[in-house]
This record gives sequence, structure tokens and C-alpha cells, in this order.
Amino acid sequence: MWRLYLKTNEGVAIQTTVKRLMDALAGNATEVDISKVRYIDYDKDCFHHPRDYDHRNYNLFMPLVHKRNEFVHERELRLIHEVNDARLNKDYWTTQEFERGMFIEIDLSILIDKVILPPTSDEAVRMKAEKIATGLGYNLSFEKSTLAKPALF
Repeated sequence: MWRLYLKTNEGVAIQTTVKRLMDALAGNATEVDISKVRYIDYDKDCFHHPRDYDHRNYNLFMPLVHKRNEFVHERELRLIHEVNDARLNKDYWTTQEFERGMFIEIDLSILIDKVILPPTSDEAVRMKAEKIATGLGYNLSFEKSTLAKPALF
């Protein structure tokens, strides 16, 4: 997936857990819903699923938590925050500082378990990433992707 999302070594992956995510959001006054994404065949499957998505009626969130089977490798989890003012006022976002969304505070020191560097990265990339994190006041664990290790045959 590194090649799908990065052209070079300009990014990192962040490893976390659902528990860490929920704990990192716990002190926030903003209500955020969490849902895993269901991957379905849009020609054959329906949105309802008795265990994964037990909502029998269509609602606003349905398209947000479903994707085509072709993206199942992403194993995505989505956070959803409904802005009622935006739903009621079509011009809401044009009057906001960030026209496409809003910032929701989260405690990164709780959220981030470790930072994974691209398999093609070198020590200079690691040092730069660590310097940025330290400069922002974070003491994070950095690892190179296990894809950098040779296969054992």
C-alpha cells in the first residue's frame, strides 16, 4: 500500500488501536461516531447486515460507512461528526475558517502507538521524522516498515 499512497518517502503510517483512538477522543466535548467500513458488492449486497451494520432503515451515514469490495484491503475505520448547522444551512461551510471541514481535538500522545516509516526510507528520513515529532513535543516510537526485511524462503 505504500506505493498506492506515496510517490516517494514523503509520508509515514501511524499505528494505533480502536481502544487508543477512543481514549484519545475521550476528553473531547465534540461527539464523534466510530464505525468500521463495510465492503460490499454494490450489485448484489444490501447495506443492512445483522452484525456489522444493524440499521434496517436508510440514513445519512449509510454511504459513509460502505465501500466497494475492491477497497477491502484498506480495512478502514471511519470517524463521523455531524454538524447540525451545516445540515440546516446550505451556506454554512462558506462562512467557516476551513470550508471543507473542521478540526476536532485529539490527544496524539494517546492515539499514536508508533510511527511506521516507508520500506524504502533511509536513516535521514527517520532522523527528520523524529526531529519533527520531538520539536512538536511528542516522544514517539519509530520503526521502518517490515516490508523492508528480506523474505525468508
